Amino acid sequence: MIKFKLQSILSLRENIEKVKQRDLADAFNYEDQCKARKNDIILQQDILSKTMTEKISGNVQASQIKHYNDYSKLLEMQLEEAERALEKAHEEVLAKQQSLVEAMKDRKIFESLKETHIQEQLTLEKHAEQVLLDEVVSFKYSTEGEEE
Repeated sequence: MIKFKLQSILSLRENIEKVKQRDLADAFNYEDQCKARKNDIILQQDILSKTMTEKISGNVQASQIKHYNDYSKLLEMQLEEAERALEKAHEEVLAKQQSLVEAMKDRKIFESLKETHIQEQLTLEKHAEQVLLDEVVSFKYSTEGEEE
């Protein structure tokens, strides 16, 4: 078995990559939650708008209009907050993606070094084996020549 001196570093790079993959998955989940929150607020605004339209058609009190208007403003503020959170979550996803790409590059570099090391060791072993075989053949030939 060929021992790669940097195996511990390669293993560390692999673990770092796995952690970054989990971080990216968490960032995607958070972004999805932000999207869902934004969509819920938009749905609430649509329901409020339909309700206000129905109420205005009938007999409505000023306090009800004020209540609906206040709720509409609250939903608008929540929507703006949700949009900011979604933008921040998207930026986080992009940063996590970039971080994962860098971790993958690091791991691939060490894997490439490992493959190169293995190939070099195999070449050295083949060469050493060939030298040994040449010596055996040479020794056998020389002992056969002396016996005659």
